[in-house]
Amino acid sequence: MNKLAFITGTSSGIGKATVERFSREGWKVIATMRRAERAKEFGWPDNVVVKELDVTDHDGVSRVAREVIEEHGVPYAVINNAGCSVMGSVEDTPLEDAKRVFEVNYFGTVSVIRAFLPHMREKGEGVIVNLSSVVGKSSMPLIAHYCATKYAIEGLSEALWHEVKKFGIRVIVIEPGTIKTRLINNAKVIPSTLSEGSPYGKMAKRVAELVSGGSPPEEVADVIWKAVNSKAERLRYIVGEKSSYLLLRRLLPESIFLTLAHEYFGG
Repeated sequence: MNKLAFITGTSSGIGKATVERFSREGWKVIATMRRAERAKEFGWPDNVVVKELDVTDHDGVSRVAREVIEEHGVPYAVINNAGCSVMGSVEDTPLEDAKRVFEVNYFGTVSVIRAFLPHMREKGEGVIVNLSSVVGKSSMPLIAHYCATKYAIEGLSEALWHEVKKFGIRVIVIEPGTIKTRLINNAKVIPSTLSEGSPYGKMAKRVAELVSGGSPPEEVADVIWKAVNSKAERLRYIVGEKSSYLLLRRLLPESIFLTLAHEYFGG
């Protein structure tokens, strides 16, 4: 096996933990982030190569992919972790903010896949890992656009699973619950949704409470590691706190689930 992993969004959280998990196991890791200088404080070993990359720069993605293949070979594992979010009601969130979330979470993932897939197909092996979320199967209010991108990742990944299976390439979707990362803290917040007198104020406070805390990102990194190294053809892996949310969605009639969820979200 070519023990080379390419990972996006590695400056913190799940991405950083995944770099450290794979590098600790002896893999060479290409760790990408928008500001490469941040990696200087991590003290990563020599088998980690840091490259600067903004996944919304599609020409940049193609360039970095060519560099990686020329310098290190074709990655066995391509792990799409880069992501962003916006917190605000659908009516309050400007379209440009919604588009930004899609550019990073969805089209950034597609861009990375397209850059590496022909080479993985030619080689006849590899694993593509896409980070989704429990909200990729059951939405939460006030992060509608983030949820929508994760629903899109779910659909993309399942279709891709069928497309590339015959080429010896596996597709894996990781569905974390609540995880202690900077994603929510770094999310753009739409002030009008949280302002005094907002019709969504009560719900906003409840949602903020729900997404705080959670499981450590290392827990997700461990699942990614095990999934990549598994021989199973399993598509989806659930991990982390509040992941039981999906189980309830599957078990309960939709009308009952939605009623309970609405009460839970402070509706």
